[in-house]
Amino acid sequence: MANVTRRRKYVDSGGGMFIPMNVEGGTWNEHFITTPKLVTIGCMFAALLFLCSYLASINSSVAGYILWIAVWFFCCIQITRFIIFEEKYYYRMYLELQEHEISTPSLFWNIASMNDTEDGAVMTYSDGKVGIVVKIERDTITGKTKDFEETHYDAISDFYKEVISNRYSFMQMNIMEQAGKDPRLAELSKIVYKSDNENICKLMEMEVGHIKNITHKSLYESDYFLFYTNDITKVDTIIQDITECIFKLLDGAYIGFQILTSKGIVDLVKEIYGVNYFNSTEASLLMFSDEYKATVPPFNLVGLKWTDGNVQELTPAERNRLRNITSSVVNGSIDMGEVSLKKAVYRKEEKNNIFDDMGIEELKSNIENFSTDIVNESSDDDEYIDI
Repeated sequence: MANVTRRRKYVDSGGGMFIPMNVEGGTWNEHFITTPKLVTIGCMFAALLFLCSYLASINSSVAGYILWIAVWFFCCIQITRFIIFEEKYYYRMYLELQEHEISTPSLFWNIASMNDTEDGAVMTYSDGKVGIVVKIERDTITGKTKDFEETHYDAISDFYKEVISNRYSFMQMNIMEQAGKDPRLAELSKIVYKSDNENICKLMEMEVGHIKNITHKSLYESDYFLFYTNDITKVDTIIQDITECIFKLLDGAYIGFQILTSKGIVDLVKEIYGVNYFNSTEASLLMFSDEYKATVPPFNLVGLKWTDGNVQELTPAERNRLRNITSSVVNGSIDMGEVSLKKAVYRKEEKNNIFDDMGIEELKSNIENFSTDIVNESSDDDEYIDI
């Protein structure tokens, strides 16, 4: 079924078509003064009028007027700073701009890994999304029949329907590239030597050369599609699914497609941001570092309860020692059977001296009794003991 027959046009008497729009209207411009801010400003002036009428009703003195208006003015300053001017938000934005004043595309890189296959690279994002990037090669419309336009729109419509039916999301990017990269130039070169007449071949060579010189100074539009899904289980089937969808698109004004490899994705990023160097591995490591900093630990270890009933509160040094031991066990550098946590972090409160819990008087008494016993024993045996 052609798209003309299945489309429903709602046209008014003037020939205009009604197109659904969102509640915000047909513009994407974001205004600084919003409805909540206007309500806040109105409440501030309403509070001033109420305050003045209240002070007039109680016959307040001039000092009272000055005091209460000063309080109102102070409150208005705080409201203006944090609600109307959004000071915290813009100050945080200012700090981020200062931090990333000299930045690379790695700031916007959110790809955890890229797995190259025979058909192209499958990207896995940090939030679990799976995606691929496809470059669509355009065909020429010169020499096509009158019905080709309808055929082209039907192909695009069937392509969108197939993608949505397979539960994939997509983003379309139109990028201006040097026309020298156009794959149609390679096809154009093949016709140079098709004729048996040398003069015709020489003429065609000059014409194709002239076209190539023009293309190296010109730009043309390329279509890139980013297909992605939240279903991580489609990591092995996404290329096959999208390939079947693109075959619908090739019925229109497109001659081929290419699923980008990891190198192609990096080159695309460099072209989009206008840089000559980009390290995807470094960008992924930076992304993991930022994600780790933003992660809140699920709990804090403050102590251990041993089997002998002793409860030990961990010091920062003991907590770091315990973390190093567990990390070594996880990465396999230490065998779990060789680890003794008691020797590493166990701290049992034991008495090092029998007089630790004695008072001063009791300590003196014990020392005197101990000395008396030694003297009495020495006098009986008539021997002296060196202490």
